Amino acid sequence: MNEKYIKGRNFEYQISKILSNKGFQTVRSAGSHGLFDLVAFKKLGDEMMTIFIQAKSYKKSSKSNDKKILEDILKKLDILPQENNFFYSKIGRKINVFYYIFNPYTIFAVFTK
Repeated sequence: MNEKYIKGRNFEYQISKILSNKGFQTVRSAGSHGLFDLVAFKKLGDEMMTIFIQAKSYKKSSKSNDKKILEDILKKLDILPQENNFFYSKIGRKINVFYYIFNPYTIFAVFTK
């Protein structure tokens, strides 16, 4: 296996562990040939919260680049994003999360480090 693949896979495992610790179940898309690397879900009352995740492990992460990745994903899904539904946060010192809240139970996110 090449080093880039291993680095990306390890980052996906790290994200999965973080979300598992928050009560989510995660499914990893091995090979990452689709739009999402991980899908996380968690039952909230009578509803199921779902997070669709694209994981990027590269040296130069930026909010504008992460937002562009997320906008491209939404475009492929024929979702016309509303600017006020984009958010950014950090997990620890190294992981950035740029996400879009589609509805209260569906989130699209780009995790980078």
